[in-house]
Amino acid sequence: VISAQSATEDSSFSFTVPAGTFSDVDAGDSLTYTATLADGSALPSWLSFDASTGTFSGTPDNGDVGSLSITVTATDTSGASVSSSFSLTVANTNDAPTADSVSNQSA
Repeated sequence: VISAQSATEDSSFSFTVPAGTFSDVDAGDSLTYTATLADGSALPSWLSFDASTGTFSGTPDNGDVGSLSITVTATDTSGASVSSSFSLTVANTNDAPTADSVSNQSA
């Protein structure tokens, strides 16, 4: 089981799936890893997954605030697989207000 994770808007996020999360009792089998959203769609553009290290990384922005359900799948050399899902919550930070230019006005 992979524990829930949290990230903060505009801050670098990194999380490595813990060693031992997946295993295979068959001698000689190696595991390959993939990650998707729980519905099978691709991860959001801000979040990448390095299958060789099992590491998620990225920097979410204001539009990414909210919760995601992510599924990691381990597949052995025979094609058998197992999956584990976890939630990733992106917390909001206060964004400074901005001043927009206004053209000169006449009365």
